[in-house]
Formats: sequence, C-alpha cells, structure tokens
Amino acid sequence: MQRTTCGFDSAREFSEGLAPLIVGGKFGFADQTGKLIIPASFSEARNFAEGLAPVGVGHREGYIDKTGKSMWQSGD
Repeated sequence: MQRTTCGFDSAREFSEGLAPLIVGGKFGFADQTGKLIIPASFSEARNFAEGLAPVGVGHREGYIDKTGKSMWQSGD
C-alpha cells in the first residue's frame, strides 16, 4: 500500500466530522484537515454514528467516542 501525501495509507468517508484511516496497518481517525485526532491503534474501525464508532483490537470489539475514550463490550 502506498502512503498518501497526508501521511496515511488510506481513508474512508467522513461521518460526524471524522474519517477512519489507516496508518501503518492500524486504524485511527482524522478530521477534515487531515489531522490525526484519534491515534491509529485499532485493527478495525467504522464510521461514527450518534457520537460512537465501532472499533476492534484483536478479538476485542467495542466503541469509542470522539475523544478516543473506549467502551469495550463485555465478554472476552
């Protein structure tokens, strides 16, 4: 994967002012200026809806808010 001039590998569509993007194989979130707002530390990420975005780290799944605070689902 070739890195873009903005410093990330690829990006998805914006939702609620942030877009999931890939940096070095991990997902993070950037604002519309391209500034990384939530560090790239997730193995999977989807768009924000109602203030939360579904994310994954390995086998763990949960949600983050727009500050990056995580809320992991119960279980393993």
